[in-house]
Amino acid sequence: MTIRSHKSVDNIAFGATRAALHNIGTPVRERSNRLGELELDYGQIVYRFEHDRFVEATFPLPAVLEIDGQQVEGSSLIAFLRQHDPCFREVHGFAVAPSFGLAVDLDDDDPSRWTTAFALGRWDKIK
Repeated sequence: MTIRSHKSVDNIAFGATRAALHNIGTPVRERSNRLGELELDYGQIVYRFEHDRFVEATFPLPAVLEIDGQQVEGSSLIAFLRQHDPCFREVHGFAVAPSFGLAVDLDDDDPSRWTTAFALGRWDKIK
């Protein structure tokens, strides 16, 4: 998994339309969430679209995550985010690193922990 902070997830640019996913294939499930956003579930990753623009991707934390060109072991991600993001916070069961556009679900007992990459400003109101 490759993340470019607030720019892209595996080369799918934030702000892109659904057409950017054409190479990925057909989603396993498609629905509107409680916020009215389109969610395309591909099994191991869920892409969310607000007003037809890609704003968020949620996925199980991989063994290694590439963040802005740096390799980070999944088991060390929270420590990495805490050390490198001065705005890091733990809130509502998430470790949130706004500078990187990443949030990790702390309430998930599964060792793979669900992780969310988000567009700039998307999680700003979560305090």
